[in-house]
Amino acid sequence: MERIDAELVQPCAASEALPAEEWRPVAWYEGRYSVSSLGRVRTNIPRAGLSEKILRTFPNRKGYLTVSLHADGAGHTIAVHSLVAAAFLGPKPAGFDVNHISAVRTDNRAVNLEYVTRLENILHAKRLGRLATGDRNGSRLHPERLARGERHGSKTCPEAFRARRALDDGRTFRGAHPDCVTEAVQRG
Repeated sequence: MERIDAELVQPCAASEALPAEEWRPVAWYEGRYSVSSLGRVRTNIPRAGLSEKILRTFPNRKGYLTVSLHADGAGHTIAVHSLVAAAFLGPKPAGFDVNHISAVRTDNRAVNLEYVTRLENILHAKRLGRLATGDRNGSRLHPERLARGERHGSKTCPEAFRARRALDDGRTFRGAHPDCVTEAVQRG
């Protein structure tokens, strides 16, 4: 489990700028929202007597902080690190990802973000021990598990489940281990 800095997870609710904090407009929402170099997002639309309000962020399933932005009657949930990168690093080049240099997914400061290729992002995560490999990746079909005597086609084998579902729907299923398909057919 990664250590999360409380200051990064729960930004200050005050609309005052923190020291060394720079605000820039959010791309596609100019005039409505701004994003700071420290990873905070605020609304620029006056409501209930407040001129500006820092928006609350929420972690998504992968642990990245997101925020809901609204325009033209539609709401959009957007990753905060994408907003910060677009505002402070410029437009994202095609085929690139936003990488957290520190590998802390909640640290959305501009100095902690960079654009890298997908391969560079994966290698960075692997170097820092953030990429689940071997037995840590949860695969029941990993060679290390097979070497211990576990086999394809067990009741919990995901390939057997997908193969059985494909057969039930009258579709073909490619890429499954032969033992998984055999067991799925036999259960049929």
